[in-house]
Amino acid sequence: MGWIVTHIFRVTVTGVENIPKPPYIIAANHQAWYDPAFIIPFFPERPLIYTMAKRETVFNRAWKRKLLPLIGVFPISPNRGELDEQGLRTVYEVLERGGVLLMFPEGRYSRGRALRPLKNGIGYFALHAGVPICPVAVRGTDTLWPFHRVEVTIGPPIKPDLPAWWELSRRVAGMVENVRTAITSALTRRRE
Repeated sequence: MGWIVTHIFRVTVTGVENIPKPPYIIAANHQAWYDPAFIIPFFPERPLIYTMAKRETVFNRAWKRKLLPLIGVFPISPNRGELDEQGLRTVYEVLERGGVLLMFPEGRYSRGRALRPLKNGIGYFALHAGVPICPVAVRGTDTLWPFHRVEVTIGPPIKPDLPAWWELSRRVAGMVENVRTAITSALTRRRE
């Protein structure tokens, strides 16, 4: 996949030195369904990077149900912004095994617009699992054609080291705000 991305598109990647040691969560903005193809190839091959997709829309065919788990995609059934029990269990199992999880905390595509509000789940996962979040900003995947320029910026990891005496919801909000700030500043900086 990485070969295709780097030979058909003009991809610029900065911040590879910011990638932490596993386990960690990659948090990226989300412009299109193929964003993982512009993120995953620039991270170490091992451990496998897992990501989630809606059971009802992405896992809707038998061939997808067989193929997608082989490349690290697992099904979720969100309900009012909350992950189902099996999805939650899978997230924590991946991180507990020392794995890497790619998440799009906007919850849906921004389609080239400003970053949408981020869901709090990413903060809960990082705090409960005690893993850092690696913020990634992707620009240029909203309108894609061969030789189009795509920019990927990997920011410094955000560690779950907010004061332990803060109540959990405040700690989660702090983590999510740090991720939002990192992605937004990377997107803004690349435009200048």
